[in-house]
Amino acid sequence: MPLKPNIPESLIAALQSNNLIPLVGAGVSMAICDRRGDRVFPSWTQLLQGLAEQLEREALLDDAEYVRMSIKVGKFQDAAQHAYEKLQGRIWIDFFKQQFAPDLTMLNELSTTLPQAIWGLGSAIITLNYDNILEGFHPDSKHPESVTNHAAPELAQFSDDPHRPQVWHLHGSINQCNDLILTGEQYDCLYTLGDKTKETYAAALQTLQMLITKKSLLFIGCSLSDVELLTQIKQQRDIFAGNTANHYALIKADQEQVMQDKLRSAGLNIRLILFEDYGLPLINTIKALGDCKRAIARPEAEVSVTAHKAPNHTPIKRPEPSLGSKAPLLNADVKGSDNTPIHVSYAWNQDSQAFVDDFENNLPKGLTLKRDQNEIKAGDRISLFMKKIARNEWVLVVLSDKYLRSINCMQELQYMYNRSLGDDGELLKQIVPVLVEDIAINRATARLKYVKYWKQEEDELLESMEGLGVASIGVEDREELLAIQGFQKATSDILAWVSDVLMPRAFHNKEEAIKAAIGLFEQRR
Repeated sequence: MPLKPNIPESLIAALQSNNLIPLVGAGVSMAICDRRGDRVFPSWTQLLQGLAEQLEREALLDDAEYVRMSIKVGKFQDAAQHAYEKLQGRIWIDFFKQQFAPDLTMLNELSTTLPQAIWGLGSAIITLNYDNILEGFHPDSKHPESVTNHAAPELAQFSDDPHRPQVWHLHGSINQCNDLILTGEQYDCLYTLGDKTKETYAAALQTLQMLITKKSLLFIGCSLSDVELLTQIKQQRDIFAGNTANHYALIKADQEQVMQDKLRSAGLNIRLILFEDYGLPLINTIKALGDCKRAIARPEAEVSVTAHKAPNHTPIKRPEPSLGSKAPLLNADVKGSDNTPIHVSYAWNQDSQAFVDDFENNLPKGLTLKRDQNEIKAGDRISLFMKKIARNEWVLVVLSDKYLRSINCMQELQYMYNRSLGDDGELLKQIVPVLVEDIAINRATARLKYVKYWKQEEDELLESMEGLGVASIGVEDREELLAIQGFQKATSDILAWVSDVLMPRAFHNKEEAIKAAIGLFEQRR
């Protein structure tokens, strides 16, 4: 059974009153991948090793060896300090730009759903990361304001306006490489109230102390190893005799005891919110928190971390069942235009093509079918049309055995699944599925048959790649491998969700199935 987050009432209250601030750590950036599936950003150790290699390229061999020895004995800040002293100036800046300023258009779309989900928790975010991932992936395409430690006017108003997205780079931003917090001396300068702090970071430290006292922090992607930051939390709690805001941390379930021990030894009481695993389980936990925030308009008794209501917080109206005993498909709260497009995702087999032809011929005025044979011209990229299907508000999904074994069809379904962030309610607002064959996807044995099929496809592809270097395997081939691995993870859930709604079945009565599918789209207009 998937782990359901146990969300404290105090955390829900902080979310709904705009008094919660996500504090994002390296784990979020480390989840970002490129289209080949490779991590985009280095870990702390990889970054320091990269600095040692840069020292070697500058013929500073003794300094490179010193950095490596410091890494080996766990003196990471000493390693950073030494590299900083030897590589200041343009070399330092260019090195960090190369590490933390990737082309955002070349990233794996699924991996960017994590920063998008975090924006659902509030408009003000503190990050310990140097990169601009949070700014680059605001779900409403807004460009959030980047706040630095030297921007005293912006710090004074940080988190005041719930409609003003802001990202405060507490440890510096790649946009200002000379101000990164990396070495022990720099950490002390930021977090310890001394002469250097008064000169450089007074506004930042005072703002942080105020937020620790007044607002709730939610640590996401943090190992809770930032001693200086945790010390500030403890100091503020001691100063105000414990009368400070509650703080929380999202922690993988199997790390609960380790984190509890770490917090106990630090004398801190940070509430742990558990999630089952990284990837979609973490994203879904964050989305559950976002649902709690948006549930403010509903009575408290109706708040549920597993319920997915419409954006205006009113229940979605559902038609009376007419095709069987199960609940009907969810309706989207979208008003149709005078000529509403419906995209179709289907396999090129006889039954599916015949169904799509008849569906198109029976569409009433105001509904238009967008299908590959009419939309793709010679020279067009099929992959772009597939993504266009996934971005459309309404999609007819014609399921068959061939569909579930077709890489193109499954990629279209995977794109829609990714767009929904793994949320069954969101996916079923977008699609109307129709079965043209009796493939019995209501049973786990039938669904797992397709998971096994894609596992076999993965094994064959990996065998073909065996012995080839990275340079020999093209980007498209590696993307195909990633896609097939994604099918294995998502197919069973998607088919289970689809089978749990009232779905037209063309193999029983094609005319009735067409009528029912058109009716479901018309209800959404």
